[in-house]
Amino acid sequence: MKSILTFIFLLLAANTNVLGNPVKEKLLLIPLDDRPPCLQFPIKLGEIVNMEIITPPKEILGNLHDAGNTDALASWIKRQPIEDVSGVILVADMLAYGGLVASRKYAINSESALARLKLIKFIKEKNPLIPIFVQSVIMRLAPTADGTNEEHRVKLAKWAATVDPAKKTALERGLPKAVTADYLAARNRNHQVNRQMIEWTSDGLIDYLVLSQDDAKPAGLHVTEKEHLAQQVKSYKLSDKVAIQAGTDEVAMLLLGRFVNRQKHLSPTVKVHYSSEAMRNEVMPFEDEILGETVNKMVKCAGGDLVDQGSSPDLHWYVYTSRYNEEETKSFITTIIQAIKKGQKLIVSDIDPIGNVQGGAKVFSEALIEKGTLSKLYGYASWNTAGNTLGTALPQGFLFHARQTAAAHDKMTSSNSSAHYWFTIHRMVNDYVYNNEVRAALKQAFGPKHTNATILSADKLEMADNIALDIIEPCLERIIRYNFTDQFQAHHLKFELPWKRAFEALIDFDLTKSSGKEMDHQEFLIP
Repeated sequence: MKSILTFIFLLLAANTNVLGNPVKEKLLLIPLDDRPPCLQFPIKLGEIVNMEIITPPKEILGNLHDAGNTDALASWIKRQPIEDVSGVILVADMLAYGGLVASRKYAINSESALARLKLIKFIKEKNPLIPIFVQSVIMRLAPTADGTNEEHRVKLAKWAATVDPAKKTALERGLPKAVTADYLAARNRNHQVNRQMIEWTSDGLIDYLVLSQDDAKPAGLHVTEKEHLAQQVKSYKLSDKVAIQAGTDEVAMLLLGRFVNRQKHLSPTVKVHYSSEAMRNEVMPFEDEILGETVNKMVKCAGGDLVDQGSSPDLHWYVYTSRYNEEETKSFITTIIQAIKKGQKLIVSDIDPIGNVQGGAKVFSEALIEKGTLSKLYGYASWNTAGNTLGTALPQGFLFHARQTAAAHDKMTSSNSSAHYWFTIHRMVNDYVYNNEVRAALKQAFGPKHTNATILSADKLEMADNIALDIIEPCLERIIRYNFTDQFQAHHLKFELPWKRAFEALIDFDLTKSSGKEMDHQEFLIP
């Protein structure tokens, strides 16, 4: 009897730390690139469920102008103790080409790209029980705006989106043959890689695959590619293992949500509420399928189930698309506040239906802040495309739901929600304050020719940092004060434009409790 008790004690000790909290699970992430949504966001989401996201050194992931070092990346992966991680999320575009931007250029052929991707087979054969989730991108219509190709970038995108043969031929005459040849070679190579990823899923090397459509329109070269991929998935009967959906930068977060739900044996049910039923059936900017279809696919991708309006779900997802409709906006804000008072577990996504702001709507965002709703949300996002916004808010909601479910059943689980609150606060700071307020200030400071894609000089980068910090710091304090009743304080605010443009910002801060007590998610009330 004594030996049995000793064994049980040692088993528990091996799975808990000295504070009585579970030892962190580890997950290996090979990201799309080093931009914050692809790297910072998944790492921070992992903290919500006490999971350590292991990632390669940033210096080998490349940037806007330089592809990631795929040889160094492969060597780094081989040095990792894969047997110690619970799962792998791998973006094929980083391993094959050196990242998303590099994937849009024809620097290597399909044979070389697939040779690099054989590392997936190497990992699976050595660790057959470790799930491998893979993302592979369906190339977007437009080349990257990198400051060197403005002469033909827009024309090329228009040509790629044109279906009429006569019009397409006319447009092609205005493009250098080398440009179109490089573009088509990259598209064909990427398509071959995507087809191979489906083959490897069928072979069991990949446990779940997302073929993500980068920025697109309802018509263009990508449509035929997607049709061929969908037919291949159907012929192999892989609809439960392969997703073809809109969006790109957010996919690692969706896969993280799926992984955690799988590990915890959860399949959270979700009821979706739209601020506009009409918008539900519209195609959002930079996408090629209606909003409702994107929402449905993301719930499935992240491991959840949709329920109809008459059911009692685990989570309610409020999708706001009415920033240009005052009546719908007021009604939706009221609905959200009433839902919180009823005890609903809410996820909120604020989508820009035109695409000219690509950040939180001012009236709606200010209402969420001033009404004190942020502390009650399970997930929130409002950045860039509909896919980006939806694919960030949903996994946060799923991860916090998993954490809350574990806390309810396991008294040893830490009750600290700080990581979740950090992510919600960060979303409002990044998605609304930066994308809406700071970007507008930068445009005013740098003149009418400035765009979010403009590459900034060292002097302008320093100026941008100062402008951003001056705006963000008081907003951050106000967000915390209105939503967390001064229970938290933010310290060490940092700001950087990592790719030397305003399109993405790296914002970071520390969040500490002002009082000594542990925070509970039910503690904060709507005033």
